[in-house]
Amino acid sequence: MPKIVSSTTVSASTDEPQKDSQKLHTYYCLYCGEFVLIIDKHLRKLPRRKTDNAYIIDRTKHTSKLHLATGPTRFVRRDNLYEKQHRYHCPKCALPVAYDQEGQYLYILDKAAHYSVAGDDKNAGSGSGDREVMREGRVADKRPAGDQMSAEQLLREVAESL
Repeated sequence: MPKIVSSTTVSASTDEPQKDSQKLHTYYCLYCGEFVLIIDKHLRKLPRRKTDNAYIIDRTKHTSKLHLATGPTRFVRRDNLYEKQHRYHCPKCALPVAYDQEGQYLYILDKAAHYSVAGDDKNAGSGSGDREVMREGRVADKRPAGDQMSAEQLLREVAESL
C-alpha cells in the first residue's frame, strides 16, 4: 500500500494588534544587560511590596520565564520578624535580581532589571536614566568615570539596601 503524506499550513493574521495581556515583555539586568526575565505583563503594572518596593509576580496569574542563577538563602529582619528569602541573581554579573519565599509569589527587586523594546535605545523600565541599552544587549553607563561603580560596589550597595 502506498504511503500517504499530507501537510497542513496554519496561518495567523497579524492585522489585529495584540492586547497588552497577550504580549511578552523582556527584562534585562540593569548592570550588565544580560536577559533575566520574560513576563506577560509590564512590571510597572504589577503590585509592589511595601517593605522593599519589590515587584510582586503571582505565579498562578502570570506566565514568566526566569534566566537567573540560584543564589544563597538569606534571613532578612523585617521589624521584629525574620523572613526567609531564596535569592536569584544575574548569571553573568551576579547582581541580585529576585527572590521568593517558597510560595506562589516571586519578587523582582526594585531597579535590578529594565525593560527594552528591540531596536529602542531608551531605557523604558525601572532603571536609571544615566544608563542606556545598547543593541547588543549590554548597558552603557553614561555617567562620568568617577561616578561609575564596579560590580563589587554595586553588589555591596544592593546588599546594604536590603
